[in-house]
Amino acid sequence: MPCSIGQVFHNVKVEKKVFGNSYLLRLSTVPAMFGLLHKTQIPRPEDLVEQEDAEEDTNDSRDAKKRAKTLKKNAEKTVGSDKDNLLEVGQIVPEVRVKEFNYFDGLPILSMRPAIVKSETLNYKTLTVGAFHTATIESVVADESAKRVYLKIGDFVRGVLTLEHMADHPVKVIPPKFSQVGKQIKVRVFAVSDRTVELTKKDTLMKEKVPVYTSVTDLRPGMPVYGVVVGSTEHGLVVKSFAGLKGLLRHDDVKEFGAKKLKTLDLKPGHVIKAYT
Repeated sequence: MPCSIGQVFHNVKVEKKVFGNSYLLRLSTVPAMFGLLHKTQIPRPEDLVEQEDAEEDTNDSRDAKKRAKTLKKNAEKTVGSDKDNLLEVGQIVPEVRVKEFNYFDGLPILSMRPAIVKSETLNYKTLTVGAFHTATIESVVADESAKRVYLKIGDFVRGVLTLEHMADHPVKVIPPKFSQVGKQIKVRVFAVSDRTVELTKKDTLMKEKVPVYTSVTDLRPGMPVYGVVVGSTEHGLVVKSFAGLKGLLRHDDVKEFGAKKLKTLDLKPGHVIKAYT
C-alpha cells in the first residue's frame, strides 16, 4: 500500500520500542507497512490544555473545537503512566499522520501532535494558490530596501507577506497589526514557486468570491480578474494576479471603460484593481 506525506492512519498498533525513545508502529498488515514515531511527536494531555483553550478563543468553528477535544481524549488514551515509556507494546494508537520520510531506512516518520494531525499544509507541494491559511508571524524586516513579514504555516512551510500585500492601497511602513512576532493572522496564498510562497492580506483579495486562475488557459474574454499593480509602461499598467499571472491594462482602456475615479486616480504599485480579459 503506497504511503504519502500527509496521509492519516487510524487505530495502528505499537509493535515495539526502538532506539532513541521511538516506537515502531504497524500501519497495515497486508502488505506489511511500518512507521516510526518519536516521543517528541507524542503529545501529553497537559500539553493540549493550553492549545485547546487558545483554539476556542480564536476559532468559532464547532467542528474545530470538537476535533481538539477528540485529540485530547486520544492522547489521554494513548499516553502511558511511565514518562520514559509513553506507549506500550501492543497498544492501539487512535490516529497518526505521516509528516516526512526517512529515506535512509525507507520508513515514514509519524506524528500524533495536533498541530500536524490537523494541519492542511505539511509541505510546499500541498499548497494551493488561493487557499486560506492561519499563519504565525515569525519575523519582521523593516529595512528601507525591503519591508516584509515572514510567516510560518504549520511546522514546515514558510511564506512572505510583502509591503504591497498588506493593504488594498500602497503603504510606506508595515502596519502595527503585522509587526507582532508570534501573532496569528489569516492569509491567502497568492503565488507559489518551488519553496517561495507569496502571501496576501489585501482586503479585496481576501474575499472568497474573488476568482482565482492558475493558468492563462483558464481565462476567457470578458472574465473578471483581480490583481495588484506591480509596474507601468508607456502603454499601460502591469498587473499581477494569483499564481503569478501578469497582464497589461492599457491606459486607453482605463480612460474608455474605467470608473470616474480611475480617470483621475494615479495608480501606483500596490493598488489592487479589478479588470476584465
